[in-house]
Amino acid sequence: MPLDILVEVFSFMHPRDLLNLARTTKDFRAFLMSRTSAPFWKSARQTVEGLPDCPPYLSEPAYANLMFFALCHHCLKSNIQNALFELSVRYCRDCQRYLLIDVQETDYRMDEVVIKMGFEEPYLTSVILSRDSVDRLFYHRPEYENFRDFCFLVQDEAELVRSIKDRIASVQVISESCEALYAWKEAQVQNRAQELDRLREERFTTIMDFLRKDGWGDELDRMEPEDLYELAEKPYARKPQKLTRRGESLVPSHTHAGGGDGEVLKKDSGWASICEDAHAFMEDVQSQRLKMERRALLHDRLVVFVGLLDVVEGQKKRPYLADPEDLGNSEYDKDDKRSPEDDLQPRIADYAMMPSLREVLDDPGDHPVTEDHLWQLRDHQAALIVQWKQTLQNRLVEKLRAAIALPDDIDDPLSLAIASFSCLACHRSVPLRYPELLAHRCLRRLPIHMGTADLYTMTMNLRKVVPQFSSPVTLDYVHVDRQVVERLTAVIDTLGLDPLHATQHDLERCEGRMYCAYGKCQTETGDLLQLRGCNWLSALLHMEEVHNETSACGFRLLDEHEAVQVARLEEIVKSHLDSIAGDRTFLRRACRFCPKRFLSRTSLVNHLESQHSVDIEDDLDGYFYIPLDERTQRLPKIYVCYDLPDRRYRDVGLPKGWRDLL
Repeated sequence: MPLDILVEVFSFMHPRDLLNLARTTKDFRAFLMSRTSAPFWKSARQTVEGLPDCPPYLSEPAYANLMFFALCHHCLKSNIQNALFELSVRYCRDCQRYLLIDVQETDYRMDEVVIKMGFEEPYLTSVILSRDSVDRLFYHRPEYENFRDFCFLVQDEAELVRSIKDRIASVQVISESCEALYAWKEAQVQNRAQELDRLREERFTTIMDFLRKDGWGDELDRMEPEDLYELAEKPYARKPQKLTRRGESLVPSHTHAGGGDGEVLKKDSGWASICEDAHAFMEDVQSQRLKMERRALLHDRLVVFVGLLDVVEGQKKRPYLADPEDLGNSEYDKDDKRSPEDDLQPRIADYAMMPSLREVLDDPGDHPVTEDHLWQLRDHQAALIVQWKQTLQNRLVEKLRAAIALPDDIDDPLSLAIASFSCLACHRSVPLRYPELLAHRCLRRLPIHMGTADLYTMTMNLRKVVPQFSSPVTLDYVHVDRQVVERLTAVIDTLGLDPLHATQHDLERCEGRMYCAYGKCQTETGDLLQLRGCNWLSALLHMEEVHNETSACGFRLLDEHEAVQVARLEEIVKSHLDSIAGDRTFLRRACRFCPKRFLSRTSLVNHLESQHSVDIEDDLDGYFYIPLDERTQRLPKIYVCYDLPDRRYRDVGLPKGWRDLL
């Protein structure tokens, strides 16, 4: 090709392309690296918008190499985006470790020599880099070592002064040039970021257009801003590249933050590669929207159902649905307070989960439910309650028979003394029994397998559907602990009863009392011997907590007179437990107006005043009750005392702190 044509072409080339051309052959290198080719480089430089002029201390090819090639100038590692313009180099992190030197590691004597000569200005080029989140000053090691050696070896003071002046002037020129270079670089970074954002927005718009063409237009119009944002943040949408159906896209050509302009045609898998993921996202959004709409419909139906339930249960609001203003009414307080038996009855969510009512409330259509659809509740409420309790009984019997081999002649397994249940949620030591366990608050927890439940069940378990709304009863947390049953069987046998046929009523009426015969449970103080007298529950808990045994071989029966005295003291203690003395109570108290329970008097009073507008002065009677599942409680230790050495019965006693009851 004629030289004049080449010269004309060189004038329109990018500096990066011109330097690449110089590296192709020796002839091009010799021609383009000569001083006579400077006009070509200047013309090429002018094709880059805003690029500062070449600094006087760099050649045009060196300037192009610094600005447009992201290679380490020492090891040629690629993608080194940060140029150290003060040093006119790019170094990777590894090369920086030994090609840069921290100012604090330099020889202080060199500074003393320079200062002694009367110079205080910087005489070595330096760069500030962040190390361990701290900005530190570094010299270029080759420059520093050369000047250090020169400084200590030079004999002519005038030559040293002249060298220092030249270096100070060079540092000033470099500093002035770096301001423009860093400003241009920052502008390029901003421009590149804006270009990437523009490409992402354009790609996202294209994705939206493709989705509309694929039938997702209505769903896109319904999407919430946060869902649109989530779609825009997907990796396939964030890619800064134009998107086409055929898989070809135009992307700006670049090598680094200071890269060139122009676009290249790049092969891409295109919409076909991401449409499956995009459709899956839209399907998920649609599914969530339909769930929310369905949940809202179920909520509206439930509100209608609650209103009907109010009418069915006495033409008044139930206490757990009442407004605080209504609860302050004396007539309301008189007629509609809760009782312990209310804890054994189904609540709103329990009714809603009954098959016959669920069939109406969970109708797959989108039409509203009216009271006319639910009037079967008015006509069959008693039967529904019986059926609900029978279902729970059947499930409890299944759990019981799975853990215990019961005789075939047992008509009511739940009435047996060994029919005890444990709670996996609260791990209470006192066993639960039917029907009192229906009042246990852990039965109103979310089911264990809630994550796999259907939408209707999940909606019924939402606590805030209506005021004081609670989850339906679940038996997920109720189980039969075989060790507890074995201990209870041993206790029943020690009392002289048949473990497989004795009922809970038989156990409660049993007048026998026991004591632990193990040596560590007997206390001798002088001429006094103390044994612990136990009823069936105290013995059961003692076996678990003190000895961790499943047999009652350590228990012996007290004689009849001693058992009567222990039983008498138990009644005194129980009467005290049923009172509410001081701020702290021994049993949880339930509010008469809602199912909430409290351990302290202060908490109960604050609840009544804030939630139910009830002004309490001194007497709390009539405003609380003891739930049925709280009434079987552990008692304090009761000691049977004997005189030694003949072990003659003296009396019964209580631990310190309880003796005032005597």
